[in-house]
Amino acid sequence: MMMVGIIDLVSFLFVISMTLAVSISSGLSRAQSALAEALPEIGVIGMYLGLIMMLQNMDDPNAVFPALAVACLPILYASIIGFVVQNLASTSEHHQTVAVSKLRYLSVILVLVTLYLCTRGELRWFLDLKTMSLTTLFIVVGIGLQRRQGELDPVKVRALFPTIGLIIGGMGIVLALSNFSNPKAIGPAMAIAFLAVLYTSLIRLLWIIIQPGVSNDQESAVGVSCAPWRTLMAGLFIWLMILSFADV
Repeated sequence: MMMVGIIDLVSFLFVISMTLAVSISSGLSRAQSALAEALPEIGVIGMYLGLIMMLQNMDDPNAVFPALAVACLPILYASIIGFVVQNLASTSEHHQTVAVSKLRYLSVILVLVTLYLCTRGELRWFLDLKTMSLTTLFIVVGIGLQRRQGELDPVKVRALFPTIGLIIGGMGIVLALSNFSNPKAIGPAMAIAFLAVLYTSLIRLLWIIIQPGVSNDQESAVGVSCAPWRTLMAGLFIWLMILSFADV
């Protein structure tokens, strides 16, 4: 029975489709290092897609936590694939010259089609002008600060996105906490937080597909790994939801 609880076909197909897109764009010779970069983003994107859909369907409190369990499955599946890839693939590819695949734009189309299908026809849930504007503003400011230093390093720019998602996500959590006495206001505030993380993770994933060659080692030299913090933010949301339902 426990195994049935961790199996969801849509979540599995989402992670497999995204993994395939990254593998196609990077080529088989460099799939290991490309997936090492992309799988954390794939898991985070899948989880936050599920959480946003859950926030839009909270009329039945009894259905919230089963939906929450399904939303966490992409992280689990991406982690399992990452574990297998890291332990079975050869490490010699890290020293090879990166050749950009001509199929990378096909991979982008595969990613976008997968996202569209997973939204189940409710694309409007994932489009918020205020969150888009705020995310764009932070990106422009970050790039502007780098240009002011006289050097625009693509490695540093790409490393910006998870941090920007966390900053705006933190703002959403603060808004949720400030409206804790009104459980109905928590959902919209957390949706803003989730959308910011979703947007920045998607931009970074598409960048990995279109312009491979920036390794995790290079990015870690200019920033910190944000994947655990984005997961922790989702965990804080779960805690807030439990407390808010307890007061209903």
